[in-house]
Amino acid sequence: MDFSGAGAQVAKTAGLAYLVEALREFSLVPITNKLKPGLVSSMAKFYSTELARDALKSAMDIHGGKAIIDGPNNYLARLYDAAPIGI
Repeated sequence: MDFSGAGAQVAKTAGLAYLVEALREFSLVPITNKLKPGLVSSMAKFYSTELARDALKSAMDIHGGKAIIDGPNNYLARLYDAAPIGI
């Protein structure tokens, strides 16, 4: 069986996780230099929220039909429902 479609989504999610980590480290620079991080932290929140939504979409693609069935065993449904709240 060929799982290249799921593999591409996993690779995308790994790349997004790397971006969020880089963003986290970047947002610490003003704090380390004793500056006010207002602008940097608001930009970091915006971009990390969007990156998390992209990662969630990839997870939904990987899980396929199981991801859209609402029930107690679907751990993605609650995240998907709550995604607009972060915006």
